[in-house]
Amino acid sequence: MKRKVLAGLFFLFTLAALPQKVTVVSPNQKISIALYNQQNKDIGEWYIKVNFISNGNNCEAIPRINLGLSRSDQDFSKDLKFLKAGKPLQVTEQYSALHGKRSQCNNLANETVISFENPGKSKLNLIIRAYNDGIAFRYEFPEK
Repeated sequence: MKRKVLAGLFFLFTLAALPQKVTVVSPNQKISIALYNQQNKDIGEWYIKVNFISNGNNCEAIPRINLGLSRSDQDFSKDLKFLKAGKPLQVTEQYSALHGKRSQCNNLANETVISFENPGKSKLNLIIRAYNDGIAFRYEFPEK
């Protein structure tokens, strides 16, 4: 019985110990987005997790978003090689709303650009933003 409990604890510890590659945190420090590799390496399939702090407790908002995509000419979903992560930048945007309580609005976020390479040596950038009230990510092909 003790061996089963120890094996179970080791398994849970191993799952909890999977290191994230990159973390982006919102300006108010309440939302965090972490990048993980399925195979726990620098190459393979990637995903992000989103957590938020509510009443002092760390809660999992989105357990997993699988990353990658396939274009008609190339695949960017498997065997992506992590190249680098840029320094986090604070993004401040101002815009005019057509409708609503205010005509002038502000967006504040922290952003990081993460560069990958597929087996064909084509590049893919993942741009992740953490806002105080949400997240966003998009793909960019620097060679196009």
